[in-house]
Amino acid sequence: MEVSRAALLESSARAFAAMDTAQLRRPLRIRFIGESAIDAGGVGREWFELVANALFEPALGLFAHAQTDHMTYTINPATAAGLAPFAAAARAFGTLQGAYRFAGRFLGKAMLEEKSLPVHLSRPLYKHLLGVPVTHRDLKFVDRKLAENLQWLRGHQNVEVLSLDFTTVEESGHAAKGRERYQVVELKPGGRDILVTDANKHEFCEISTKFKLLDRISPQLAAMLSGFYEVIPPGLLVVFDPQELELLLCGLDAIDVDDWAAHTALLGTLRPTHRLVRWFWDVVREFDQPTRARLLQFVTGTSRVPLGGFRELQGVDGEVRLFTLAALPAPAYGEGAYPVAHTCFNRLDLPPYGDRETLRAKLAEVIELELRTGFGKE
Repeated sequence: MEVSRAALLESSARAFAAMDTAQLRRPLRIRFIGESAIDAGGVGREWFELVANALFEPALGLFAHAQTDHMTYTINPATAAGLAPFAAAARAFGTLQGAYRFAGRFLGKAMLEEKSLPVHLSRPLYKHLLGVPVTHRDLKFVDRKLAENLQWLRGHQNVEVLSLDFTTVEESGHAAKGRERYQVVELKPGGRDILVTDANKHEFCEISTKFKLLDRISPQLAAMLSGFYEVIPPGLLVVFDPQELELLLCGLDAIDVDDWAAHTALLGTLRPTHRLVRWFWDVVREFDQPTRARLLQFVTGTSRVPLGGFRELQGVDGEVRLFTLAALPAPAYGEGAYPVAHTCFNRLDLPPYGDRETLRAKLAEVIELELRTGFGKE
């Protein structure tokens, strides 16, 4: 496939558009126009990295950083009305469907060619690719504040006093002088006139979550999934979970345990010399890289290590929030209890285990349980 460095996205999109499904699934060889280098692997790796960085650049407009951090990407809902406001994307792809179909094909091709990409998607986006339903538990990976507000709403009574209705406010582009412009969107027909009450608050929470994670990006998502499945048939994805898909697409960051331990906060009675802390790091050092990545996913929501190391680890609020260990109280938690992860705070709570092997066994079990069920997270 011949592409131009000067018009990387445009030439790559044209080349992909000319391929049928059979061609997309064949081995890809890249040649940059005007260069003599033969693709024996290195040229292809460079192309995947260059395209990924260009495609997910927020200034292009197709993808944006998840509101909860600056490490993962989600579909930019502002493109739902078309690419007209995004000149570079419009030049490269022409249409909304063409842009996101290319993105899906590109992700599928990277997975098929076993090329690791330098970008990480938000957890709900991995679930969409797998055809796994998203739930209210996924909302915190996209909009932490809304997730907290809806959780509060579920747990309290007399919510009528809040004067909420079945609407939400969405950005609708920019007005003069670059100011953001917003519009009120009804979450259901007649939503402006429906008061949120104790009787219907669960419905409100459900459709608010669905709107945030699915409805507002449905045209872009449909095109992206169409492209992805042209390369990777859905039936081949049923064996994977979202965490595994992230590792397949992004590879394994080199996890330096010494750096991890040096930039970990300890709460309560824990000290560096506490046996739980010593046992924990002994176990992590014994883990292989994939298991370390799974542990990092379990506690923080992603396997990605910041470029600056663990000192730059962010919480879901986008602020630096170190990996944290805390001890659960002995009266309430015994040897049979599992560690509990708080992804909003990058915190892992450890029960008061009596020996290192129990800690290792419970940690391994809860990571595996979380992969299948979401168990062990708050």
